[in-house]
Amino acid sequence: MKNKLIILSLILFSFTLYSTKSLAQFNPYTEEVKMLSVGLGVSGWGIPIYVRFEMPVADNITVGGGLSFQSQGNSVILASSSYRTNTFGIVGRGNYHFNDLLNAPDEWDFYAGASIGYFIRSNSVDNISVSNEVHVGVHVGARYFLNEKIALNAEAGGGIALSGASIGVTFFL
Repeated sequence: MKNKLIILSLILFSFTLYSTKSLAQFNPYTEEVKMLSVGLGVSGWGIPIYVRFEMPVADNITVGGGLSFQSQGNSVILASSSYRTNTFGIVGRGNYHFNDLLNAPDEWDFYAGASIGYFIRSNSVDNISVSNEVHVGVHVGARYFLNEKIALNAEAGGGIALSGASIGVTFFL
């Protein structure tokens, strides 16, 4: 698993090396811009892998949604058994971007937001153990623009099944 994470991180990082274009006067939050983010994170339920879509709806406000998957396995030595829990999530989210308030440099995007998600958990021990849950959460994050098409992002949050931290790459469509 550790090797897969290293390889995935290297692949994501390699996408970021192809351009050094200036970002002067670049505004990613116009009606024409759509954002697609992919990445992975850490949480109490394993390592989530996510895909998110985001678009602006008003000055400094974006909305979107995402899909996530995470899996966690455990072995119970005394009971001589093991199990795996898989979680699939569908999340809607909204963000407020603080760049104007903070007078942030063009290369940075600072935001905070809220999310609501529907999560389905299944357990491999009895395969019929499935729980469906709705979670509401909050998050804070930042993006660093490498050029007008790619940004690196980091986010931390709580209250939903993806609680923890995530890193990824955002592509501007």
